[in-house]
Amino acid sequence: LGIITFANVRKSDAQHFWNAEKIATKPNRISVKKISSPSSLTTNDALGQTETDLDIEQSGAIAPQANIRVYQANFSDVGLVNAYSTAFEENQASSLSMSWGLSEYLTHYLKAQRLLTPVYGQVLNTVMAQGALQGVSTFVSSGDTGAYNRGIGGKIGPISLPNYSTYGTFPADNPWVTATGGTTLPFSKKLGKGIDISVDKERAWGGDYLFKAYAQNRKLFLTNPTAYQAMLAGGGGGISHLYDTPEYQQDVPGVNTFNARQYLSNLLQPRMNPVLISGTDYGRNFPDVSADADPMTGYQIYSAGKWQVMGGTSAVAPQFNGATAVINSGKGTRMGFWNPQIYKLAQDKDKTPFTVLDSDSNNSNLYYVGQPGKVYNQATGLGTVNFEKLYDAYQ
Repeated sequence: LGIITFANVRKSDAQHFWNAEKIATKPNRISVKKISSPSSLTTNDALGQTETDLDIEQSGAIAPQANIRVYQANFSDVGLVNAYSTAFEENQASSLSMSWGLSEYLTHYLKAQRLLTPVYGQVLNTVMAQGALQGVSTFVSSGDTGAYNRGIGGKIGPISLPNYSTYGTFPADNPWVTATGGTTLPFSKKLGKGIDISVDKERAWGGDYLFKAYAQNRKLFLTNPTAYQAMLAGGGGGISHLYDTPEYQQDVPGVNTFNARQYLSNLLQPRMNPVLISGTDYGRNFPDVSADADPMTGYQIYSAGKWQVMGGTSAVAPQFNGATAVINSGKGTRMGFWNPQIYKLAQDKDKTPFTVLDSDSNNSNLYYVGQPGKVYNQATGLGTVNFEKLYDAYQ
């Protein structure tokens, strides 16, 4: 299995994690391919290194006997293409995952400013198609800011003023990848001062379930940046305005239609009890699949010499990466590009491996909610996966 990263790699952290969790792993399994590329972000960023630890530990725990090939580049337009191109040219990894992304708005903005070639999206599309044709399964996390991404709302002199809207997440919006979204598992927790929060059943990951507690004690949230940030977090998902609707999504119930509740104002303030709205749009719908990503029901990892709990859809992409390596091993052949087949399976009531999270209440990524009775929604995609059923049905 392969990992695309734009940060440093610490092999010892992953080995410590697997040893502590009593996972019998293949020795000397991690190799790193450093890729020369123009630099726009240094690779010694602490958060980025923790992200890489998460990717390696999660995927490697699920597929303990798999070799792990890490492709390390600098985070730039050329670096992203070079990382994938190198992985596909080597053709060692039968599955890949990546946990980085940026607002789709920025691809349009940078192109308008002549800082990004107008054909960049086509170039990346061609590279990703190469991987699919070689039978590589590629997973990309859909983002952790719900349906919202940052754009530029205007300028005061040289200062750009941010705005937030339902912009897609690049490259999770690419039609040649399987985009992984997020859910929250059932849990209950005390926040202090008599405030309880709870989730009764698995739902789309969105911080709106904290709004009632916020209304009860705003000071608690306003003086705790971590708690406030949790309200603004959720699994990425929406409809791309960079890529058209791929053939495998066309005519799938729920694709290009949506239900939504605008849980955040334009100033990112919580909105209580927003009304349900419905509409249509057209483009690549994402995510495709989902799993637990909420840090409130998250995962223990080991990074930089300490244990910590993390979440995010960046935990989900490597999990699907590892699961694919296991399935490939069991079947003796590569699963290849998932999407054409999983969208067909999702519409077969007997063979579907998916649990659809289709409720239109208490089930949002801060904007999109479920579409009752439909196969797809932009908060969680086709839903969560029963991997045993997927193994049996996937050809």
